[in-house]
Amino acid sequence: MNNGNVSESISSHNLLASLDIQTGAHSEVHYIGKTDNPAKRVINGEHRGLSDTALHAMNYNQDVLLISCLFHMRFHNKNEKLKIETVKSNSMFDFLKMEKELDLIEQCLINYFLPYQQINSRENDQSRLRNHLVKLKQNHNVDQVFLHFEPDTTSDYYHLGTINQPASSCHSFYFYLDQDRNVMMNKGIAPNLMSE
Repeated sequence: MNNGNVSESISSHNLLASLDIQTGAHSEVHYIGKTDNPAKRVINGEHRGLSDTALHAMNYNQDVLLISCLFHMRFHNKNEKLKIETVKSNSMFDFLKMEKELDLIEQCLINYFLPYQQINSRENDQSRLRNHLVKLKQNHNVDQVFLHFEPDTTSDYYHLGTINQPASSCHSFYFYLDQDRNVMMNKGIAPNLMSE
């Protein structure tokens, strides 16, 4: 672009995304990580997930796009005895401190998408999610953790998927424990989940 005497350039990815130009493409999720400082985490060079993803992309002639997201976490619980169901926002009730909330979101996303770069840590990631679910049930009577991921743009860049999950701009899923404390996942809106 030429603004008088000043020239600006923009990458093709930023141009397509900012103008919401549909290309029919989708983005594959290679790695999921948490941070409270996205800019520093991505550029400090100490992050193995980013390095592995960049190497993989380079070998397959792919571009790497880093997407940072903010989440609003809600918890659902039922009291069968009193016949009451509630949906509680973590930002209001502070069930989990920020680091624990980030870890739970990370584990839910990893266990849902099962990204290629994290397949070797699958058992550890599932164990961490199970521990979160057990503690939420014991400490707060929370039965399910529901995530709904839907960016506020229709750009193809946010049609996210993996080999395990088809690409979509909207992903809704929830995790819970069965009677044997196995981590279970269902797609779609959790049963009897009320909206706030």
